[in-house]
Amino acid sequence: MDELRWLPEVERQEMNALLSVQAATDRLAERAAIIAYCQREGLHCNIRHTR
Repeated sequence: MDELRWLPEVERQEMNALLSVQAATDRLAERAAIIAYCQREGLHCNIRHTR
């Protein structure tokens, strides 16, 4: 990332790692959205829907 080029290498690597974790998909929020959708639509939701 160009905006981090001013940081020393070690700190830049740590920041890149933190940014990649932050950008990752939130699996718990994704499962909650599936369950909420099933409840709204009156569908039976089980573990297979949230894998």
